[in-house]
Amino acid sequence: MTPTDAHGNLRTGTRRRHRGKQISLHSAFLVVLAALLLLAPSAVAGPPPASAAAAPVAAATPKVLATFPLGKALSNAVVSPDGRRLYVTDVLAFDFLTHMYSGGVHVVDTASRRVLASINVGNGPCDIILNRAGTLAYVLNCMGNTISVVDLRSRSVVRTLDVPSGPSQMVLNAAETVLYVATNGMTVGLVILDVKTGRIIANIPAGWDPETVSVNAAETTAYTVNVADGQLTVIDLRARRVQSVIDVGQFAYGVTVNPAGTRAYINGFDSVIVVNLSTQKVVAQIPLTAIVAGRVHLNRAGTLGFSIAGHDGKAPAGGILHVIDLASNTVVGTAPVCFLGNPMAFEPSGQRAYIPCGNTLGGTVNFVQMPQK
Repeated sequence: MTPTDAHGNLRTGTRRRHRGKQISLHSAFLVVLAALLLLAPSAVAGPPPASAAAAPVAAATPKVLATFPLGKALSNAVVSPDGRRLYVTDVLAFDFLTHMYSGGVHVVDTASRRVLASINVGNGPCDIILNRAGTLAYVLNCMGNTISVVDLRSRSVVRTLDVPSGPSQMVLNAAETVLYVATNGMTVGLVILDVKTGRIIANIPAGWDPETVSVNAAETTAYTVNVADGQLTVIDLRARRVQSVIDVGQFAYGVTVNPAGTRAYINGFDSVIVVNLSTQKVVAQIPLTAIVAGRVHLNRAGTLGFSIAGHDGKAPAGGILHVIDLASNTVVGTAPVCFLGNPMAFEPSGQRAYIPCGNTLGGTVNFVQMPQK
């Protein structure tokens, strides 16, 4: 696992990207998604499917403990190793009409939930990773095609790394020497970036429009999903080439690999697709309430998965947090939460998580008690 994620996820979340003045496929998807959820709930979701509506057990039911306003379109978040700070990226921190910048990374005191500072980074910050010590943040600027390296003690950018156009998500390796960046601009694929020098070590083609990347614990294999192709691309990181391509049968956005490296969980249009990585076959499809974005997040033990889908017809413009038992591939608990994408940031204990979301009207963060197993 990476130094900043003790929940079976080498990294990820919802991303927005920009190519010049053109809105990306993912950004357009989120805009349309938000409009559908707000204006026509009956058009995108009815009652939950039978298998997704299994009666939740008490221990598997999340509970929203608090909600607080923050920024605008919140795209991702991470909690410091000591649990005292929450860092949240705001993809709309730069106002194109006024040309004013309001800070792309909001620093929140987790005890008081008060904003301590907002750090100016690049254009369209969409992903954030901390180093093991919690002293540096790597902020992916999807609209600016850069990575801002932020000193969290001085709360200032100390380096800027260039990446190919269309970056959407990144993973930091355990040694903190390499960043794996999913890109879908002029150069489509997986970029391997040397953190110290900023040099691109390799650029591996990985299908059409790879939005997210997950790396196994041994760091021998990377997995990307191709949105329109509905494919999971398996990449050999030692040979730096595509090893195989797995057809998952539908729209695919986010990918997460379990700690054992035996299963991949892929967020499809309205379900989570489970792939056996040994046989490279789809072994299950877990229906959720409606449109799904982002990726599945895992608990520390790798026994529970968490995914946010669109509303169930009862909470317009909202989302439903699903708790998935990974042994049976069934939904065992749900809770209403905010929704625009699927970022989640866990406390070090894994017992509570922050769910940021928002749009041009303003951002919101849910603070949620997470089930344990």
